[in-house]
Amino acid sequence: SELLSDADVVIGDYYHLFSPRSGEVFRKKLSKKLSDVVLIVDEAHNLPDRIRRVISYSLSTKALESAAKEAAGLDPEVSALLREASEDLKNVASSMAPGEERAIDRADLISWWPFDFTSFAEELEDLGREYLELSGKGKSALLKVARFLSGWAESEGPFLHYIHFWKDGTTVSVARKALDPSVLSEEIFSELHSAVLVSGTLTPGEMYRDLLGLDPSRTVIREYPSPFPRENRLVLIVPSVTTRYSRRRPSEFERIAGELRRIVSAVPGNVAVFFPSYDVLFSVLPFADFAGRPLFVQKPDMKPEEVASILSSFRSNSSVGAVLFAVAGGSLSEGVDYPGSDLLAAVIVGIPLAEMNLETKAIIEYFEEKMGKGWAYGYIYPAVAKAVQAAGRVIRSEKDRGVIVLLDERYTWKNYYSALPRDWDPVITEDPVPYIRRFWNQS
Repeated sequence: SELLSDADVVIGDYYHLFSPRSGEVFRKKLSKKLSDVVLIVDEAHNLPDRIRRVISYSLSTKALESAAKEAAGLDPEVSALLREASEDLKNVASSMAPGEERAIDRADLISWWPFDFTSFAEELEDLGREYLELSGKGKSALLKVARFLSGWAESEGPFLHYIHFWKDGTTVSVARKALDPSVLSEEIFSELHSAVLVSGTLTPGEMYRDLLGLDPSRTVIREYPSPFPRENRLVLIVPSVTTRYSRRRPSEFERIAGELRRIVSAVPGNVAVFFPSYDVLFSVLPFADFAGRPLFVQKPDMKPEEVASILSSFRSNSSVGAVLFAVAGGSLSEGVDYPGSDLLAAVIVGIPLAEMNLETKAIIEYFEEKMGKGWAYGYIYPAVAKAVQAAGRVIRSEKDRGVIVLLDERYTWKNYYSALPRDWDPVITEDPVPYIRRFWNQS
């Protein structure tokens, strides 16, 4: 950070510029006006969600109770107030079912808790620093509660506030979720000299312009075809199955497994299958049979070393042709390269739509009211972007060849089809096997 003021080029995470707290510190150390900065944002399709997360806050009864324990030896009165706040949340949730979420007003939480948020946050900040000095630990629940209270006190604007009674039947949390990333990004982009946002899935460009609050009069949107030879890629849409909720039953999962079996049998090497959720993945898994091919399965909450182990085993079996079951939007579908023979085909099962929870509904309603594009911007386009990201694992260089299969009837529907890359030119077929075999025979 000492070199920032003299640097001509700085490489960093989104967080350095767009986090309200860290960004302010970063800009001061940069010692340059934003009007003198040219910003290049890679993988820019991730930026709206990253900004939403940066300005969103949540706090659980577990965190409150941990903070109370930290405060016990420093200020018993503060410790008692924190425990009281935890009990207040549990009392409110006593009328809720485990797993239920309920929208609340910002003022509700302020009325439930027995302290002034701003002054109590300052007190907790001091106690948190004292706790770190005395304990020698690297983090403090007191500081987490302080940041939450400060954020909640300042949360005027397009935010969703809600209470969540966890499925464990004991833990309760409250959250402030940002709906519109432009509340933070619009001002930053307006001050920059210029910015270039790039991604393989920055489609449609108008959506990202609107979500980030970019000035339409200053924004130029360009979409370019893949620089890799088109003949090296085959894109198929197979509309014979779907993961729509109305069709989610064992018979449909068995049909999906059957389609996967036929597709895998036609590919002379590794195949990755990306599902919209773990629920769908584990519903299809009992029916999966790939004639002795090794099958590797991503599981929820896997540690980085476990993911690395699966990836290594999958790659090492390319000579016999392995199958990988993973989740679109997860660690194995974005930011990972499968060069050469590591991956010859990617199958996207269903559409990785967001869970229709309170937050998703609030985002849809907000953008519908703001610009009449709630379903497109809050639901459909982000899901197709996840699918395209997963599909993009196949072709990573001009020498790679591979097959992309979109396995769901909804990819033929106009609102989903129109969000696919223009240069894909997919073939729609109920029988993908002849196309896949012909493609590899031509290789």
